[in-house]
Amino acid sequence: MHLFKIIIVSLQLVILFGCSSLPDNSNNIKSYAISDTLNTTLGKHNEKLFIGLDTNTSALTLLEDGEDALVARIALARAAEKSLDLQYYHYHKDLTGQLLIYELWQAANRGVRVRLLLDDMGVETTDDNLAALANHPNFSIRIFNPFSRGKLRSLQYLSDFSRVTRRMHNKAFIADNQTAILGGRNIGDEYFGAHPYSIFGDLDIIISGNKPVRNVSKAFDDYWNSVYVYPAEILASKSPKISITKVSENLDRLHHNLAVHKFSKGLANTELAKSITNHRVTPIFGNVSVIYDSPVKIKASGKITDAHLISKLIPVFEKINKELIVVSPYFVPGKKGMDFFRLLRRKNVQVTILTNSLASQDVPIVFSAYSKYRKELLAIGVNIYELDPTTLGSIDNKKRRSMTSRRKKVGLHAKFLLVDKKQTFIGSMNFDPRSIYKNTEVGVLIDSTVLTTQLRNDFIKNIDAVAYELKLQNDEISWHLTKQEKQISYYTEPHTSWWDRFISCFMGILPIESQL
Repeated sequence: MHLFKIIIVSLQLVILFGCSSLPDNSNNIKSYAISDTLNTTLGKHNEKLFIGLDTNTSALTLLEDGEDALVARIALARAAEKSLDLQYYHYHKDLTGQLLIYELWQAANRGVRVRLLLDDMGVETTDDNLAALANHPNFSIRIFNPFSRGKLRSLQYLSDFSRVTRRMHNKAFIADNQTAILGGRNIGDEYFGAHPYSIFGDLDIIISGNKPVRNVSKAFDDYWNSVYVYPAEILASKSPKISITKVSENLDRLHHNLAVHKFSKGLANTELAKSITNHRVTPIFGNVSVIYDSPVKIKASGKITDAHLISKLIPVFEKINKELIVVSPYFVPGKKGMDFFRLLRRKNVQVTILTNSLASQDVPIVFSAYSKYRKELLAIGVNIYELDPTTLGSIDNKKRRSMTSRRKKVGLHAKFLLVDKKQTFIGSMNFDPRSIYKNTEVGVLIDSTVLTTQLRNDFIKNIDAVAYELKLQNDEISWHLTKQEKQISYYTEPHTSWWDRFISCFMGILPIESQL
């Protein structure tokens, strides 16, 4: 009886401190992308770029290097004359996050309308700080699917699990409704090569072209005006507002301190920065379809409908007849995914997968779910590669030792598909149940033999040096890597301890794959 009372009291506490009570957002003012931007600097540049080309053609520039990816965002923020729309899952309050906030604030000061849409899971600052920025007449900030304020988040996972675990995973940066950046990167030092001990290999793409960019803006507007967003100021406390002048002074002081940072100084010398300065950015041209989840997906059941991004990719999957390359940091195929790969192999389609190893995976429980599928995938002839976290490229030995001692890692974060040497999908979507069924995502499907071939050639050229190839013999997996023209083989998960492997096996027992 005593135990029963404890359980009842515990449930009452969960209800008392965990139930949702969000403020009223029914009076949100709707706003939409500014369409009259042809006379902006970016508009005029694009007009010249597309002379003589089909109206459905898009100009595309891959952003494979982290520093270049930040340079591109800063350059677009500085070039914008009418609008900047940003949508992100994670926005870190670190060097790169603050550098970008400064650029957005400067744009707002010169009359550019800035709209910043953030998922509440990844906001690394207070509501009051966001409200201070949103106090600027040209700067609006909204939060997607927020947690209840004044209540412990951990308890909300118990009392409101089905809602708070549905997140906006989208990543988009749109300047003047003329040029957009889509891909896998959140805003944070590890995504741009600025973190001293942690690096994510990632991929973005710059898109210019009237039709696709307007479709990216349409996706942004659908989220910005949805019932699931709340202005930052109505979530903030009732503390006195910080004046715009004070915010400007604080940001100027912060920027002055950040500008002398070694990473900040180096941005002017990246390959993209030099190309922009010398007007030598040469894009690849192709046809682009922007595909995205509807925000109503967070209320949808597990059944795939037109509200799901994956429904737009299924016709592409059904037409694959030669080759599929999947790059996904979080890869959990599930039953339907396994059926899909078996079908491809029966059609003699060559399937290659690159994902994180146990040593490089930053979410080990995802690896635990994925690892259960490896033997069957290998048995049916799927090629599997796992990232080698010791492959640090240009990172010096001192930083390598620091990373090892702090147990920090290099990890894969890029998300793209290459289909039959002619189509590429780049976006925010992982190949796992969470991305397919629960979180919202956005990406672009590109018809371009040139771009697909470039990515495919880079993949084939580098894969043996940066990732282990998995092989199956006598029902046992081995890992093989080529370094300095020498073949290195492993017969347990490379660069892991027995404890790492034990924990991975233990987590694999948990019945939570649908949440990963």
